[in-house]
Amino acid sequence: MKDISLNLRKPSTSRLSTLFNRLHLVNQMLEVVIKYPSVKADLTNHSAALLLPPSAMAELTANELRGYDGSDDSKPIYVSIRSTVFDVTNAKSFYGPGGPYAVFAGREASRALAKMSKSEEDISGELDDLTEKELSVLQDWENKFRAKYPVVGRVV
Repeated sequence: MKDISLNLRKPSTSRLSTLFNRLHLVNQMLEVVIKYPSVKADLTNHSAALLLPPSAMAELTANELRGYDGSDDSKPIYVSIRSTVFDVTNAKSFYGPGGPYAVFAGREASRALAKMSKSEEDISGELDDLTEKELSVLQDWENKFRAKYPVVGRVV
C-alpha cells in the first residue's frame, strides 16, 4: 500500500488560542441561554441598543434617569455606575419590574453595588466613605457592565 500523508501546516499558538477563546465564549453563551430561559426570551424580544459615539451620548439628571426604571415598556431600562449610564434592557428579567435587581433600575447604583446591598439607603453615587475592598468590588461590577451592556450616557 501507498503511504498517504497529509501535508498539514501546524496552526500557530496564537491562532489556537484565538480559536479556543472563541469556542469558550460560545460555550458560555449557550450555557446561559440553556440555564436561564428568561435571558433567552429577553435576547429575542428586545433589539440591542445602538452604540453611540461620545458626542451623541445622553446627559441625564438623576431625576430624568428615574424615568428609565422599566415601568414604561416603551422606554429602555438604564442603570448608572459612577455616573456612566448603561442600557440593561436586554436583561429585563433581572432589572425590570419584579426582577431581583429591579431596585437598581433608573438609579445611580454605585454605592449599593460596592456594598453588595439592595437596601434603599445604599442606592446612590456616594463613594467617599467606601473601603478599598468595596471600591474593588465596584470596579469589578463596572467591568462586568462595560463588557455586557452598551453605554448610552452620563448622569450630570
